[in-house]
Amino acid sequence: MKRRREEVNAVCGGGDADDENGRVEQRLAQVLRENDQLKRAQAQLQQQLDLAKANNEELLQLAEKQQEHAQALEARTAHLVDVEQELSRVQVQLVQLTNATQVSQDVRSAVANVQGTKA
Repeated sequence: MKRRREEVNAVCGGGDADDENGRVEQRLAQVLRENDQLKRAQAQLQQQLDLAKANNEELLQLAEKQQEHAQALEARTAHLVDVEQELSRVQVQLVQLTNATQVSQDVRSAVANVQGTKA
């Protein structure tokens, strides 16, 4: 680099080369600062991306659980419908049995009355 500076000084004159070198060094320092800022910004963006990925994964897991719960609820609802239908069928049978029991008691009473009047 010293050799290059000497070559530039020889062509341009000593003061101009030193001024140009100073400007290049200042620009290099500015570019390095900007590079550091960009690296920090990149690191922050990577952290945000990692957090977003983790949140997304958590949301996917919650959605899967919600789907499982919805399916379980649907199965329970279907089971309740089946139980309700079975209950209705049993209630009809109970009414029929109650009616048959009443008829049976009425027949017994009539038989007893007929036997009592024959005696």
